[in-house]
Amino acid sequence: MNFVLSNQADVKVIVMDVAGKLVSPERAYSLAAGNHNITLNENGTLNKGIYIVSLEYNGTKLARKLIIE
Repeated sequence: MNFVLSNQADVKVIVMDVAGKLVSPERAYSLAAGNHNITLNENGTLNKGIYIVSLEYNGTKLARKLIIE
């Protein structure tokens, strides 16, 4: 997942299924301003399906759909 931070931020990443169940351990990163790429399924632990990825940082919450085929 690619995203851009305009300032340094502590970023929390949460991956849920479409029912809202947590499917991957919550991750936290301290990142500098700039472009970032976080790999969400590097171990192949997520099965085929549709997931919601939530990014939270500096009071901002972002959600994106992730489809694994």
